[in-house]
Parts: sequence; structure tokens; C-alpha cells
Amino acid sequence: MLETTDQQMRAAAQLRWGSTWKLVGLTFITLGLYTGFFAVDQGRSLNSILPSNRKISDRLLLLVLNLQIAAVALFFPYIFFPEGHWIEPISDAVDLAAGVALIVWGFSMRSRINDVLGDESGFFVTGSGFLTFFLSPMYFNYKINQYCSTRSIHSA
Repeated sequence: MLETTDQQMRAAAQLRWGSTWKLVGLTFITLGLYTGFFAVDQGRSLNSILPSNRKISDRLLLLVLNLQIAAVALFFPYIFFPEGHWIEPISDAVDLAAGVALIVWGFSMRSRINDVLGDESGFFVTGSGFLTFFLSPMYFNYKINQYCSTRSIHSA
């Protein structure tokens, strides 16, 4: 078992959410909407333990959530209207913006989580940028769970 400070243990326990498969399932069932709620929840949890100059902007967190809500709201009209309808480019633009916001959230979380949980092995620094880019919430949750498992840390 790796050595971990009390502050790191409390932070990891606070950020530990649950099974990554559960997150994948909720994301799938809600057509991606749950990722917005997850991002806000994890961002606020991390902000509660970060110094004020390193906090993730509440505006970014709310942007991620609102864009996920808008993307899901536009999904249903998108599938029922014929191709070429005016809703199509709007839905595409919102989907793109939601994806970009989630990527920004993922890299913001990745850099700040290393501030809190970073250790000599560079556990989060060496986390895959590729996976952070494509699977931000799932990869973030997976890495937190992996960190906690290697150190026998249980949820708060």
C-alpha cells in the first residue's frame, strides 16, 4: 500500500463517487445528461478543498451542466424532424459546445486533482491525455477509484 497523507485521504474519499460502470450506465440512460450533474458535483467537491486561487470556475461548471441539458433537450426534436431542418445545425452546435466544455472541465479537474492528490509517482500527471480528452467524467472517476483502491481509501 502506498503512503498517503491524511489530507490526501480525505480529499480522495470526498471525490470517490462510485463504480465507473454505474456512471457509464447513468450517462447512457440519460443520453449524456448525467455527465453534466456529475461534473458539477465533482467540481464543487474539489473546489471545497482547493485554495481560492485554484478553484474551478462555477461558471464553467454551470456551463457544462446547461449545455448538457440543452443537448439532450435538442436531441428529441432532432430525431423527429427531417434532415436539413433548422434544428439540425443548432443541435450540432450545442453538442459540439457541450463536448468542448466537458473536455475543458476534464483537463481542469485533472490539473487540480494532481495539486490535491499528487504524489511522487505522478499518479494523475501521467494520466492519459487521450483518455481525459475522450472520456473525461468516466476516466476521472476511474482514476479516483484506482487511486483509492491502491491506498485502501473508502468513500466519505
